[in-house]
Amino acid sequence: MKTEISIIDQITRELIVTIDEETYKKDYQNALKKFSKKVQIDGFRKGKAPLSTIERLYGPNIKEFYIEEFGNIYYKNALEETKSEPIDAGSLEDIIFEESNEVTFKFKFECLPVDFEYDYKDLEVEFEPTEFNDTILEQAINDILNDNTEIVPFDENDEIQLNNTIYLLDKEHDTEYSEIVVAEDNSILKDLNIKTNDVLGLKINSEFDVDGVQYQVIDAFKSIVPELTEELAKALNYDSIEGMKQSVKDELLKNIEQQNKSNLTFAIINAFGNKNKENMKIPQSYLIRVGQQSVRQQLGNMQGINELPEFGDDFYLKIAEHQIPNIIWDLSYDKIAKDNNIEVTEEDIETKIIQLAEQFKLSADEFKTKYVNHLNYIKEDLLVEKIIDFIKPLCKISKPKKQETKQETEVSNNEETEFEVIPDNNEE
Repeated sequence: MKTEISIIDQITRELIVTIDEETYKKDYQNALKKFSKKVQIDGFRKGKAPLSTIERLYGPNIKEFYIEEFGNIYYKNALEETKSEPIDAGSLEDIIFEESNEVTFKFKFECLPVDFEYDYKDLEVEFEPTEFNDTILEQAINDILNDNTEIVPFDENDEIQLNNTIYLLDKEHDTEYSEIVVAEDNSILKDLNIKTNDVLGLKINSEFDVDGVQYQVIDAFKSIVPELTEELAKALNYDSIEGMKQSVKDELLKNIEQQNKSNLTFAIINAFGNKNKENMKIPQSYLIRVGQQSVRQQLGNMQGINELPEFGDDFYLKIAEHQIPNIIWDLSYDKIAKDNNIEVTEEDIETKIIQLAEQFKLSADEFKTKYVNHLNYIKEDLLVEKIIDFIKPLCKISKPKKQETKQETEVSNNEETEFEVIPDNNEE
């Protein structure tokens, strides 16, 4: 068997497989014997007719059967021999039965794009970092206080307010409704048409009427957010209020720095993908696969979902279209690394593992054992980080442009029109 690969374009390959005379005759005879067992010829028992007779009567059918039996075998063997990695099932484009008794099969398949051009210089990257301010700190402190909220039952004089939790009794049907949160959207039990305003200001044992049905408040609870005091700060393992604020601030600054770094990475990847859309041809089968993967992620691990719904290829392609910048990056970053000799060393990986192990309060060896499946992801993340650091100085980073609203556009147009019709008093 001889094989030859022809490059059609970035993603399409033609695989030419030539079967020598000896192999062809052997495989053809095997196909003929197998075919003979399937046909019935008058005057002979099934499968007992002479092979020469069967070949004379069913020659074209036998060749088709031979192709069905051995074509896929030749294709798989040729893929292994040429170390090809198709991303689709491939197709048989042509078969030529040579006079020399050799047979040539021509297959076509798609692979991930190779030999494409890319450009990472002067990327226009829109990015606005998050800046620390007192409002962010205040919100973080309030979140801590809210996390320590105490739920207490109503006193006899307490009146129902927003965010209280109440229990109601339908007196007509003797039915209780429990743990109802008094929400701001003015609806508590939509099925019963009970609204927020129906209960605001009521007390325990208060009764009210909705659509002729009598209800009673049988219980209620309120949330008490603690005040920030020195005692509370110490109870939360801080030295003082000021120590708490400083500790929270330090953590916020660290998180903001990490978030800004992550957001800038995504912005650069997005800019890279958009700039190189015309440089890379992405296989449709790959886009469909990305769309299907996105749907799986949306469905999550829902019980009973073993197979994807039959949405159709067009549906998955539309989903994948939104991810094309990321797809282009995913298919490019290895090539960027190789072209620029960017590598992740064992020392890089070990340093990262030590950092992660400290976060999880484990030794490096314990981390490797527990998260052995994550080691490849760590290496990939480090490689992307190095590539981004390489590209970043070449980028033009600016704040996102403010998009005019429809109203602003109309005002702008009106102002221009008014300016144009103002008469020039100096013309006389």
